[in-house]
Amino acid sequence: MSVKSGGKKQARYIFTQLVQPISQEKSGEVRQIATRKIATFADIGKENWQLVIKFADERLVVTNKEKDVVSVELIHEVLITAWSRLKNWIEQDWEFRRWQEKLRDNLSQWEQEKKADFLLQGGLLKEAESWLEKGEQKIPEKERGYVEKSRKRRERERQKVIGGLTGGLVMVSLFAVGMVWQWQSAERQSLINEVDSLSNLALNQFQSGEGGISALMTAMDAGQKLKKLVKDDENFGNYPTTQPLLALQTITSNIREKNEFQSENLGVTEGFRQAFFTPDSKHIVSSSITAGGGYSRVIIWNLKGEKVTEWEIPGREAINNLAISPNGKYIATTAGREGKFYIWDFSGKKIAESSEWVNGYFIVKFTPDSQYIAVTSTLKAEVDFFDLSGKKIKEFKIDGGGTIYSLEFTPNGEEIIIGNAVGVVQLWNLKTSEKIREFKANTNQVLEINISPDGKRLLTLGVDINSATKTAGLGARLWDLSGKKIVDFGFFPRIDTYSYGDFTFSPDGQQIGALLPNQRVVNFYNTLSGKLIAQSAIGAGYNNELIYSPDSKIIALPGIDGIKLLSNKTKSDFIELPANYGYKGSHQVELPGFTDVNYSADGQKIVVIDKHYYYVDIWDWQQKEKIRINYGYFTENEAWSSYFTSGNFFEKALFASMTPDSKFIILVTKEGIKKLDLEANLISQLKTNVNSDESLLQTKFFGKKHINGVVLTDVNYSSNFDGSKIATIGITRSPENTIRLWDLYTQKVKQFKHNSLSRIISQVLVSPNGEYILTNSSARGKLWDASGNLLNSLDINAKKSTLKGEEVSILPILLDVKKQKVAFREHGVKILVVWQNSTADKAGLRSGDIILEIDGKKVDDFEEIGDFNLLLKGEPGTPIKIKLQNRNHKIEEKTILREKVILDVSNLFLFPGNRAKFSPDSKYLATWDTGSKNLSFRNIKTKKLVEINHQAGILGVHFSPDSQLLATMGMDYSIKFWDFSGNLINQIKFQQIPFSMTFSPDSQQIAVLGDSNELSIWSINGKQIAKYTVPEEQGNIVFSPDGKYIATGQSKVFIWQNKNLNELLATGCDWLQEYLTTRPQEKEKLKVCQEEVK
Repeated sequence: MSVKSGGKKQARYIFTQLVQPISQEKSGEVRQIATRKIATFADIGKENWQLVIKFADERLVVTNKEKDVVSVELIHEVLITAWSRLKNWIEQDWEFRRWQEKLRDNLSQWEQEKKADFLLQGGLLKEAESWLEKGEQKIPEKERGYVEKSRKRRERERQKVIGGLTGGLVMVSLFAVGMVWQWQSAERQSLINEVDSLSNLALNQFQSGEGGISALMTAMDAGQKLKKLVKDDENFGNYPTTQPLLALQTITSNIREKNEFQSENLGVTEGFRQAFFTPDSKHIVSSSITAGGGYSRVIIWNLKGEKVTEWEIPGREAINNLAISPNGKYIATTAGREGKFYIWDFSGKKIAESSEWVNGYFIVKFTPDSQYIAVTSTLKAEVDFFDLSGKKIKEFKIDGGGTIYSLEFTPNGEEIIIGNAVGVVQLWNLKTSEKIREFKANTNQVLEINISPDGKRLLTLGVDINSATKTAGLGARLWDLSGKKIVDFGFFPRIDTYSYGDFTFSPDGQQIGALLPNQRVVNFYNTLSGKLIAQSAIGAGYNNELIYSPDSKIIALPGIDGIKLLSNKTKSDFIELPANYGYKGSHQVELPGFTDVNYSADGQKIVVIDKHYYYVDIWDWQQKEKIRINYGYFTENEAWSSYFTSGNFFEKALFASMTPDSKFIILVTKEGIKKLDLEANLISQLKTNVNSDESLLQTKFFGKKHINGVVLTDVNYSSNFDGSKIATIGITRSPENTIRLWDLYTQKVKQFKHNSLSRIISQVLVSPNGEYILTNSSARGKLWDASGNLLNSLDINAKKSTLKGEEVSILPILLDVKKQKVAFREHGVKILVVWQNSTADKAGLRSGDIILEIDGKKVDDFEEIGDFNLLLKGEPGTPIKIKLQNRNHKIEEKTILREKVILDVSNLFLFPGNRAKFSPDSKYLATWDTGSKNLSFRNIKTKKLVEINHQAGILGVHFSPDSQLLATMGMDYSIKFWDFSGNLINQIKFQQIPFSMTFSPDSQQIAVLGDSNELSIWSINGKQIAKYTVPEEQGNIVFSPDGKYIATGQSKVFIWQNKNLNELLATGCDWLQEYLTTRPQEKEKLKVCQEEVK
């Protein structure tokens, strides 16, 4: 039956009132169960009852009257599962109906008790007001009245509180002020809860495919409500919730649904069967059909969803198939059981019809030149060709053992492609009527054939039988015209015989769109490779048709209730720089690049340092233009000529780095330091004399065949904030490390030498202010001033008043806690520290020397290294005989006197750990061992130590730019935030170990690279703001100086926009512009879009 003038909305309300929504939780999963429900006259409403009577006449419902109470219910439970339109309505209105049933329970209690306590309060009242405000659903007057009474009660309570402020004693007034404050706080919390609920609802709607537009509208509502709670310049750390930002970012980044439209003139049981774009992409031609296959119409729409024209098929027959001529002048339809076909112009005027009744014309298609029409059916093994007058001019017989289920023409119109009932695809020459070739595509019927725009590839969709389960399903495949299979898209179970999905080429030939049966998803594949490139969730009721506009910009999905329009414009959350920094390894395997990525101080440039190919790219990232600095490259012969057995080698161009202030490039050459600006101009340079057996900078080399695989870890080079003071670790042939301090301001170079300096240095670190230098060896750090003076020295002459600890008599050295192999079956123990000005110091003992024997007793004579260390103790002035291997690998024997020292433990272990980092203000130093659970955090001047038990292996440590927080990345899949007293402030748990992170310049956010394809943004109080899918694995991550962008990079560099609330709302308004143009009531709800959307 046909219901007009708004009848569809009435019908939707009536039928959903006859269904009880029940949510059941089982084994942690929530199931939605819909059952029949008896609705009263009051539930349905007087204005809807005439339509109920009509539905009763149609035997869809049954009415009843008992004790003067009139009611109605569905005639049978089967309607809930068998009627697809009702299923769709139930799904769309599920949350509303659940709320409405709860409201009616509360209303019933209030009607029985008539007490104010049974009126709605707090969150329940807010939720009711929200549904009333949306206005999407009809709510009976009785229920509206109950909500209004609840509102009035709340207003009376407010007036009581306010009234208390105007009189009474001061104490009473203060109490009333407190009551108002509590009320305001409760109101604010209620709004926060509402914002959170709306945001979560929006995300659920979007992820379930319920509707992109409706999800975005819900998220926009949440966003504009959040604006009431925060100021425009509010720090993210002060936001009461960030859920609206996450919902808006997720939806606006991934939404495809651009518009949707339905006809209020379609009947209640009438739905869309087919839809096609006109060749100019400006209109959609659709065919409708009623339940049971009766009454049917052709309807033409514009893209705003407005109906342009419509007409019925003679005899009110059902349309079987519809086609549009490529020249955009004609529409052909087949209709009725006999398959009679008609030709129409776009005004609905009948141009011609078939001259005879034939057996089942269920397939109709124009030839590419628009001059002829091919018609056939699944009952036939021939194709009939008609001219535009309706005259049959040719009968094309097909052999192959099956009737025809699908047909297509090649783009040049010279061949016809047939898919038959036994799974065979045939190509026929139309001129000669000769079969060119055939191949088996499916086990059973080939339901659909689609040819690529260039005529070189075929898509087939057909019925297959699963050999293991013997069940029928659908198989989709990509072929070349010779019948060679290129891609098998898989086997898709078929739930019913009416849902078979759709696979089709986009007209521009760039992609394949796939509507998978009963999976509520559209997949997009690359045309050449068949690789899945994108996916979009859709709601129920869109199972069989996916149509591209001729310009490939829009996709139409006809369904039960209307036509959904998806944007096919490639949405990108990022800007990609046009460069690939990856390289090919052995066996030509593509490997990720070795790159550093940083923003310039003004944010206008991105600097990429490629450590594999030895160049620096300075990008104007908005224009995608670059300046390239080739700072060094070496041939295989040059590399191997300097390769030593130690595994280190010296290349002719060593290293490049950006200064921490992001203003300059530092190049380390074979002879010195060069400082360049970001226009590649030389600002200053400093050279020194380097011995022939020495490299100025130690590098590490990976793999003999990767000649250019030179990777310098960040431990061998360091600079202060502006790059004026630099420390480098070099290496000699010995091998032994050399440290140089470079002062570009004074133009002086100093080789760092000290008896306490170990022979092998694992890290050097310059503080941001340039006043301190940390060296690390054997997981023990030593702190120096810029002149090379040791600040945490162990000196025999130090004033006892400045030291804390026990006085003991020993040989004044500190030994390692582990043995070290020095010769065949012989071990020793390394000297970590020698007290300055001590007998050991004067005897020439140095850090890095290895003790082999003490008083004739070898290290291997002791199971515990601590027992060997006890040999150092003895009376003051007593001699101790030492056998050692010095740093030059020479064996020496020395006799040295013991003396008294104070074991100041705080000085002995001031900076433990093999990794270290200064705070941005240079006041603090954090040290740790990678993978260990202990983090030491010390005030440099006061030496106050804070020790943190991380309870999981530490992977990285980061200071906030304002030097107020410390963030740690852990092996427990967490990022933890600590204050400088060692208190855990917050933590964020991830699904996988975080790979890298960075703070925003204002210290209010962090950006995290989690698994290989996820970038997430969080506030420092642990609230997620955004989540992006990264196209490929990334290693570097950095905020722009203004915090508005984030760059990630490895083989490729991507720039992501970090949008604030206003920017996200503006993005949403822009996307909704066309949708809101024809929906003034929806637009009115979004005040935030009133100015943006014209």
